[in-house]
Amino acid sequence: MRYNISTGQESAPIPVTIEYQNGTSASGFGPSGGFVDPSPILAPNGSIILFYLPGIIGQDPAGCPVGQTSCVKHIMSATEVKGSDGDSFVIDNGTRASISISGMQTASDPAIFSAPNGYILYISQGPSTLAYSSPKLLGNFTPIVGLSDGMLVQNSGGVPAGRYDSATGKYWTYISHSQQGSAGVIELAITSNLNSSIPGFEFVTVVSGCMFNELGCSYVVQSPGIIPK
Repeated sequence: MRYNISTGQESAPIPVTIEYQNGTSASGFGPSGGFVDPSPILAPNGSIILFYLPGIIGQDPAGCPVGQTSCVKHIMSATEVKGSDGDSFVIDNGTRASISISGMQTASDPAIFSAPNGYILYISQGPSTLAYSSPKLLGNFTPIVGLSDGMLVQNSGGVPAGRYDSATGKYWTYISHSQQGSAGVIELAITSNLNSSIPGFEFVTVVSGCMFNELGCSYVVQSPGIIPK
């Protein structure tokens, strides 16, 4: 649904369509189930660019298709159709990132944000977070130099979000964190760079169910998303 910031009004739910450049729908055909885990960003020209993980009908799209023990997961992007006001997108050429996985590994929940030398793309890998970069928004994102296979946060939290704070020159990394037998929370670490992994002890809880009387501490909080005003 659309939320009007000026009036505070919400629209009725609106289907969002995504198409190939030849006009064919990318929803519900073959193994593709359209898109999941969308992460939007405004391009310099004001258009919405949607980063996403292609869906797989009938199974978790974060893992390999049934019957495959290894595969490559692709993070894709699509550009808003001019005049559609965010309800229609066309898939961009190429892939934004490719992640090889095997066994029970996963790759999902892309989170895109701008940085001084281009763009940063976070990718969730189960309880971990990968960090990729590209000088161009529609370029080829590769693991950030200094990180082993792009691993920014290992076994401390996934389903991330991030932003670069130009006033302080710091990177803000949000993760969804949970431990066996406890509810999930959203944690934040602020670092000067992304060239080395962030240990779990540097994260602090910023959102939890305990903060809301109507929820309570047993309520799971996860999947952060942030964009500067």
